[in-house]
Amino acid sequence: MCGTVCDVATYCDIIKMDFLNYDKQAPPPLPKTDKLWQLADPKRRARGIKSDIVNPADVTFLGDRHFAVADSEGHGIPIYEVSGESVTVLGEGEIWPNSVAAFSDGSKIVCTDRRTQKLKIYDVETNKCINEIDDERWEGEFEVDMRPSGVAVTSDGLIVTTDTIHHCVKIFSQEGEVVRTFGGQGASIDKLQCPFYVAVDDDDNIYVSDNMNYSVKKFDQHGKCLRQIGSGRDWGRRSFQCIYGVAVDKYGNILVADNGSPADARPSCKISMFTESGEKLGDIIKADCRSPCGLAVNRQGVMLFTENDADYANIRAYQIHYEEMAY
Repeated sequence: MCGTVCDVATYCDIIKMDFLNYDKQAPPPLPKTDKLWQLADPKRRARGIKSDIVNPADVTFLGDRHFAVADSEGHGIPIYEVSGESVTVLGEGEIWPNSVAAFSDGSKIVCTDRRTQKLKIYDVETNKCINEIDDERWEGEFEVDMRPSGVAVTSDGLIVTTDTIHHCVKIFSQEGEVVRTFGGQGASIDKLQCPFYVAVDDDDNIYVSDNMNYSVKKFDQHGKCLRQIGSGRDWGRRSFQCIYGVAVDKYGNILVADNGSPADARPSCKISMFTESGEKLGDIIKADCRSPCGLAVNRQGVMLFTENDADYANIRAYQIHYEEMAY
């Protein structure tokens, strides 16, 4: 009897949801993209000439004219013009950056340094490290440093980072004060399991690639989870295989880099686009994609993503055409 009642209740809930969603507009079409350039020229690779970058883990825009790359094994943050021309390198030889983000005025860059397990802020003009941020915890008798992975900067200059060892998000002031910590290890909607990359939107909502929960989670600045994108750990229904970079465009669309699964017979790497409400529009990049990691998009619709494999390093640039989306 109980099973019958539950089935009827579930059926009624489904009918109610269908009725509430009836008047919703259909999602916009997936926008087209045009390839602009790639840093690793196939002709150069065929002759055994490698790219200037070694291990591009992440990428961020510096205004509209430049971008910066976290070159982890290259031990620096190279800066390029949007056309792909090299300009300079920050922190050359002194850092192993995992992730990188720019402050809104483009004068400073913050990175997560794998060598020291600290956040480092660089002045772009002087190429000087102007601050280092650390956060230590005591667990029992042992001092456990944070393990910063992804990093982003809010509109008011707060620094947001993911801590993979404590499975949480930490927000710092530029002076290094801990403003807020949220998350913690777990599989529920407000918990994280090995969070990697992080991004913020125009309203300073925080998007985390929750790697081992196979989803992207959207939080407000106070740590309230507003939305989960992806089906989580359910093996048969996973929306993602290995989530890395995440970015949000000026319309609130969410871009996600999926590094795929090495067990797949066919390459499963892709970059997918979701609406602000979490509805998938489709895979914006799929065939022309190899081990995507870092991801960024500017207000002109130029999308950059890094490709990072054992014997391969590249950055690709695409123009996203939003005309058909009727914004």
